[in-house]
Amino acid sequence: MALVKLSASAILAVALLSIPAQAQTVTTRPAYGCFKVSVAELNVRDKASSTATVLATAIKGETLVKRRRYCTLRGFWCAVTTNKGIQGFADKSMMVVAPCPSRLAQ
Repeated sequence: MALVKLSASAILAVALLSIPAQAQTVTTRPAYGCFKVSVAELNVRDKASSTATVLATAIKGETLVKRRRYCTLRGFWCAVTTNKGIQGFADKSMMVVAPCPSRLAQ
């Protein structure tokens, strides 16, 4: 029987390959926070304007993720993402700041 001399790095590589891989989930909280819809229905629009096309409608109590640090210049519209992943703008006066639920980790 012949003996094979292995370097320390080769032994470490073999040891690491023999360890079963475990799935790891990386979760981070939304960077800019969340809002909760405070009216019966809130339109999420493609632009920061009340005449812009409606992309989705959020219902009272739904959590929207804030996409940007600041809302528009005058602060009336905020860039948000809905629970279904639709990105648009929503009227800030119809939402309240709320903690982000853990299920919204991105």
